[in-house]
Amino acid sequence: MDETDDDAGLRTRANGKLTKRRLVEACLEHVWDRGYGATSMALVAEAAGTPKGSVFYHFPTKETMIVAAVAEYVEQATARRKRDLLPDAPSHRPTVTRLKRYFHKRMEARRATNFRRGCLLGNLAAEINDEAVPAIAKAVQQGLQSFEEDVASFLTAACHEGEVRSDLHVEEVSSTLVNGWEGALLRMKLSGSPKPLESFIATVPIIIRR
Repeated sequence: MDETDDDAGLRTRANGKLTKRRLVEACLEHVWDRGYGATSMALVAEAAGTPKGSVFYHFPTKETMIVAAVAEYVEQATARRKRDLLPDAPSHRPTVTRLKRYFHKRMEARRATNFRRGCLLGNLAAEINDEAVPAIAKAVQQGLQSFEEDVASFLTAACHEGEVRSDLHVEEVSSTLVNGWEGALLRMKLSGSPKPLESFIATVPIIIRR
């Protein structure tokens, strides 16, 4: 049976989506490993196994490509938090245990890369500035804000459940937790050791009960 124009169009669009997906994933891995400065569209195309022209078709600039990679990273991180942190089933309580378990799991994920990879958002925040690449800076800021909002939602639920005192300054504590974790990840990368993460996790009960 001959392929119709509609069939050909659907196949072309499907192939285009697949190519774009491969480029985003390759860019995410590349910028996470090497940083913004060492990432190029040519290297991403090579890693994705696609012609260089495909990159420019889907992403006119390096900045737009990295913004898409940041969005993918944030989407994955948000899904993990909703799965591991936000459920309120009794088996996930108490609050401190749930938080420490969440951060321990993220620490073990870093162990798999010999503590070479920190947080993509923190890495980019340390390397770029708003004036040079405003779209990336905005995407990073939004990603960190999403992290804080998820932690705040978790703490708010914990307050309602009576596991955390009702007068807890949720936004302030959420910001402190996220900032502390991001700082610990940067020191982890510098030292190649989990000790900064372990120290942070040990302070979680103190931060929550302050």
